[in-house]
Amino acid sequence: AVFSQGASGGSTFAEASVEPWLKLAAAYPDKLIPVGCMAATVELRGFVDIGDEMAATDASALLNVLRRRGYIAGQAPAAPPLCDVTGFDACDVVRTPAFGVIVYRVELGERVTSGQPIADIVAPAAIGGDARITVHARTDGVVVTRRLKKLVAANQVIAKVAGTEPLSHRKGYLLED
Repeated sequence: AVFSQGASGGSTFAEASVEPWLKLAAAYPDKLIPVGCMAATVELRGFVDIGDEMAATDASALLNVLRRRGYIAGQAPAAPPLCDVTGFDACDVVRTPAFGVIVYRVELGERVTSGQPIADIVAPAAIGGDARITVHARTDGVVVTRRLKKLVAANQVIAKVAGTEPLSHRKGYLLED
């Protein structure tokens, strides 16, 4: 997934380096003020989902991007097809309803639909009820993150689902809230 947002509220490096140029262009619409730099944050996997083959593939892809842009010498193969850009306001931040242990029902990269069970929280503190609480997707999309540590507190982020439509509950600090 590729995420983009004018102002996520998180003061990311990518936003901080581009924002002054965007503000200048907005303040002087009659002048042609190009963006003076390009910034991107590249997420390179996580703690447990990397190996030699995957690392070599990722490194090769990153070097090919630099070749296509002319930053390093060499011939790069044709770029892969572009994917749609996802606004941070279309990415659902999935939180736990209770303390417990996560048991995921979906894999990273899996497509889910709104209402689909994506995880269970085994809640050892449940008294007189089901110790297993199901967490459902609130949007159609792709599971782009999952929490590595399985022991969670109530209201802790356990996954993110990148959808295509802005979600009404996504306001404020869009990187996490």
